[in-house]
Amino acid sequence: MAVLGPASGAVLLLLGALSYWGVGCRPAPPPPASKAEVKPHWDTLLSFHFAGSRQILAETNAATLRALLELPQTSALGTNVGIKLASALATVLAPAEQIETAKELSWSLVREVAGRECWLALRRPRGGDPEWTFAVFLDPDSLALAQTNMASLLQSLGSSPLGGGSTTLAASRLYTLLDFLAAGTNSWSGFLTSRTNGSEVVYSNLAVRVAHVGNWLLGGVGPQGLPGLDNAMASTTSSGRPVPSAVDYWLRLEVDNEKLENANLSILDSPLSKFSFSLTSLKERITTAALLEFGKEPKLRMEPWTIPTNAIHDPLVSFTASHGFDSWAHRLLPSTNVALPAVSSQLFVWARDEVPFMSLAATPVQDATNVLLSLGPSLVPSANARLDGLGAGGLLWNPERLSVVWRGLPAFVPYLEPFVEGAGQYLIGGFFPLTTQPTNPAPAELLGQVSGRTNLVYYDWEITELRLGQWAQMFQYASFLSTKPQLSPNMPAKLWLAAIAPLLGNTVTEIIRESSTSFRLSRRSHVGLTGVELNFLAQWFDEPSFPFAGFRMPYEPLGFPTKAKGLRQNKQNSGPDAKAGEVPGPASSAPIPPPP
Repeated sequence: MAVLGPASGAVLLLLGALSYWGVGCRPAPPPPASKAEVKPHWDTLLSFHFAGSRQILAETNAATLRALLELPQTSALGTNVGIKLASALATVLAPAEQIETAKELSWSLVREVAGRECWLALRRPRGGDPEWTFAVFLDPDSLALAQTNMASLLQSLGSSPLGGGSTTLAASRLYTLLDFLAAGTNSWSGFLTSRTNGSEVVYSNLAVRVAHVGNWLLGGVGPQGLPGLDNAMASTTSSGRPVPSAVDYWLRLEVDNEKLENANLSILDSPLSKFSFSLTSLKERITTAALLEFGKEPKLRMEPWTIPTNAIHDPLVSFTASHGFDSWAHRLLPSTNVALPAVSSQLFVWARDEVPFMSLAATPVQDATNVLLSLGPSLVPSANARLDGLGAGGLLWNPERLSVVWRGLPAFVPYLEPFVEGAGQYLIGGFFPLTTQPTNPAPAELLGQVSGRTNLVYYDWEITELRLGQWAQMFQYASFLSTKPQLSPNMPAKLWLAAIAPLLGNTVTEIIRESSTSFRLSRRSHVGLTGVELNFLAQWFDEPSFPFAGFRMPYEPLGFPTKAKGLRQNKQNSGPDAKAGEVPGPASSAPIPPPP
């Protein structure tokens, strides 16, 4: 994504700007260490490598993604996101009187590094302290401009040098950022020795440095000496690169949470021990792959799939089957006195094309009638106690139909009722209780992607163009229920969603259990994200305080200092026509692609 370029580039920019704080107080960077001097043993705690947008645009198997990146709405969104990232950087580093100047310089820097090949790593030499190292590849003109603007940015902040002396407020903000880089732990407390009244910082034994080798801008933050930076510089000098080329991926992220925890730097509140993620292309689709490894076997029941075939009807726009529902259900009402019955591990969710909110869900149960007889009378008063005073209606228990219905919501009538299919029984719910059921069966090929597969944990298929629009309306409806103003349809991310929708076809996601402690996710798509994920991403991008805060509405376009180009308000552009058969019409389900 073009949006990804500014985002990943700005992460490096934060570290690059940090590194320049130390430039004024130290002599020229030492020459790269020889191979004999570089420490041979390193533990990589975290690494991120982006091959750069040029490689993506040159990819012959990514015509749809190239068309998406070349849309004017993508350019406008990238500009908007880049401006916000630059503003965030300036706000973190600059004192109030220098904010506007710092914003302009930061924006110039973001534009130079956005979309470039970049690498970021948190590594730890055996027996040593963690160190952040980064590198970004720039052409000569961009490299010179980035260095000049970095120097100008930091000079505009009026900071005094690091290295044991006192600093101004700007450097105290640096302390806060370094605190963040240390993941809020005291791992570097021996190097950040004191802080007074939030306006002075005394640093001891902390090194922050930047250098360039060839077209690579490199930097590091960590203990004095920065052996990780020296290692990267030596590699770049000898091979022309700090890391090997991205041969079989565009983007790769690897996190060793176990090593992070051992270094008191854990950034994942999760039992995961390792996590890896990559993006690449294959036959005009983006391939997403992730490996999740746990330190101990997670509690996950894998029952034979029991699909409510007779409840699922065409025209479908999505279908999801998942294990693990029982663990989630028992956490759903933790603070109520509602006793949940024995719950299946399986949950099925599907959406039809009649109306945006025609989504349904079902889970198998032993005796649907008795389950609702025991659940309904206790669930209704417990839920209504929470809904009282919110103006969101309330739940009603209908003993004749053995159903729970949520009344008083505009447009929605959520419900829960029993469903019997042959020897199988289910609890089924949705947003609209139907008096008559459609008769078109679900495609057997679709259900066959799930049934009989014993190692399948999660399966999701959707027509992303249609689900994108359905989720957009549900997001708007959610803001309506929360009494917040509706999202403006003219915000850059909203216009971007409308423009990319016709380019999106099927998205298929699977999670396979490879062993008792490891799981592999795979996805085939045209943009790498599902409809709901794209809506969450767009809402985050349009947040005025992006990238720091949560979601607030309404949103208005963000202005910028006069020397920076303003945002263009592009008219909606549907983009190039989709290929025949690529995006199915609304009257029928799409052909189901084979598993990723």
